[in-house]
Amino acid sequence: MKLPELETVLHTLKQVMEQNGLPMAYYDVTLVPETGYETREEMIALLAHAAYIPAEEIP
Repeated sequence: MKLPELETVLHTLKQVMEQNGLPMAYYDVTLVPETGYETREEMIALLAHAAYIPAEEIP
């Protein structure tokens, strides 16, 4: 699932990493909600995960 907000985060992350001399071949971003869970298991059930994204696919 690709969300417009996730695209913005990936673009910004890639830009910052490259500007600091740390280019990456792949990015793996995991989004965790701030609320809505009390245990680690509940948190894992709520994860929205971007999986591995090749750097060349990030604008």
